[in-house]
Amino acid sequence: MTVGAAISRPRDGSAPAYTLSETGKIVETAIQSIPTVYPSVSVEKYVVMPNHIHMILWIHAGDSGRMISAPTISTVVGQMKRWAAKQSGVPLWQRSYYDHIIRGEEDHRAAAEYIDANPTRWREDEFYTEI
Repeated sequence: MTVGAAISRPRDGSAPAYTLSETGKIVETAIQSIPTVYPSVSVEKYVVMPNHIHMILWIHAGDSGRMISAPTISTVVGQMKRWAAKQSGVPLWQRSYYDHIIRGEEDHRAAAEYIDANPTRWREDEFYTEI
């Protein structure tokens, strides 16, 4: 299933260059709802591509500096995927996902740049098809 043209929304909410399909809009709503469902998690940056997504999630520590009540990434991503699939009425996701723990400023910069550049590389993707 194609969710529409690639769309990247930086945290500042600036306008994207592409439009999402209805399914893509459901996926975007699911991503944007993560901080509402999980107040200790914020979505720093994301991109919804026609056949996949990328996100940088930030799990915040409590006042004590410990993350005892914070959900796992698996819980957050699983809930987001289930909600989007239920809203769309069709299966959308593969069973697993790739995650990477960002360690340090350089790693963070590289991940953010990858997300920003991903839509420009869509035509080079092995699964690219004209929409």
